[in-house]
Amino acid sequence: MKRLSLPSLLLLILMSSSTQAESPLVISSQVFTDFTHYKNYVGPMEFRDPVSQTGVNIERAYLTADYAFNQTWRLRWRADANIAFNQTSRTNEQELFVKNALVSGDLTPRLTFEIGIIDTPWIVYEESLWQHRYVSRDLTETGDKSSDAGIAIRGRLAEDRVEYHLAALNGGGYKDLSSGNTSLDIDSRLSFMPHDDWTLDVQLRDGHDGTQTETERGTRTRLYQVMVTYGSTDHRIGFNFFDRESETKSTSVTRDFEGYAIWGWIDLKPGTGLFARFEQSKALRPSNAPASLPDSTDTDHIVVGIDREVAPGLRLGFAVDYAETDDPSLLPGFYAKEEQYGLYLEATF
Repeated sequence: MKRLSLPSLLLLILMSSSTQAESPLVISSQVFTDFTHYKNYVGPMEFRDPVSQTGVNIERAYLTADYAFNQTWRLRWRADANIAFNQTSRTNEQELFVKNALVSGDLTPRLTFEIGIIDTPWIVYEESLWQHRYVSRDLTETGDKSSDAGIAIRGRLAEDRVEYHLAALNGGGYKDLSSGNTSLDIDSRLSFMPHDDWTLDVQLRDGHDGTQTETERGTRTRLYQVMVTYGSTDHRIGFNFFDRESETKSTSVTRDFEGYAIWGWIDLKPGTGLFARFEQSKALRPSNAPASLPDSTDTDHIVVGIDREVAPGLRLGFAVDYAETDDPSLLPGFYAKEEQYGLYLEATF
C-alpha cells in the first residue's frame, strides 16, 4: 500500500484550523507517546548483544476527520502515524498509513452499515474497556487487525443489552489492502450486557488473512475469543481466553496459539488511577515438528502502572512492561526477555 507523505498530513492539520464549530466536518486527534528505556536480551548465554535503547517513541498518532452528509450518512478518514524502534536494524523507523476511509449509514435505529477501510469488530471494542492502549496493546492485536478493507453491519438489540458486529474483510489489515484475494475473511463479535456492570463477549474470525490468491493456497486461520468484564466508570476488571488455529494449505502444517489475560484498572481518586495486565500465551508444537520437541513455547507478559489526568484530554503515566519467553526447543534453558519502563502520555482533542 502507498504510504502518506508527512507534508500531506501537515496540510490536513492546517486546513482543520479553519473548521467552524457548526460545520459538519469535525477534526480530532489522539497521540500515544513515551519516554522509556527498552532492553531485549536472550540467554542463558548471550547469543547476541542486548538491544538497548532510551528515548522518545511515538507509538501512535491519529488524525481523524469526520464529516456528516446528513443525519444518516457519515464519512470518516483517519491517518495513523508512528515512529517505532526496529529491533533488526536497530534504528527508528517512521510509518504513515490510512487507517480509516469509510462511509457509514444508520439504515435503522438498530442497524448501521459500513464500507471502506473499517474498524474490525474486536480490538477497538476491547480497547474502550481496557482504556490503557497508550501503554499496552490487547492480547490478540499482534495476530488480529484493528482495521481492514471490507464491509460491516453493527448495532444493538434487546433494549441495548445485546450488541452485534459482523464484517467481511480483505484480510490483510490496513497496512496491506490488497484486493486480489479469492475469498473474504469473516470477523464477528457478539456482546451481552446482562447487567449494567457486566459484559460477556464472544469473537469468531475465520479466513486467510489476505494470503489466498489465484496462485497461492494461503494459510487459513480461525480465531476464537471469550471475554468477561465487570466494572463501571471508575474501575473495571476483565478476563480473556483465546485460541488461534492456522493451517498452511500447501503443506498441511497446522499451528495452534492460545492464551489468556487478566487485566484491570481503578481510579483511586478523580484523575488518578492504577492499572495492571497479565498475559500468558502458548505457541503449541507445529504438526510437522518432531515429537521430541517440547509441547509449547510459553510467554508471560506483565504490565503495571499508575497514571493521572493532568489536564482535560491529557493523561500521564508511569509503567513497567516485562515479557519473558521460554523456548527449550532451541536450547535447554533458553529464554528471551523484554523490559521497558518509563513515562507514557496520551493526548486527545
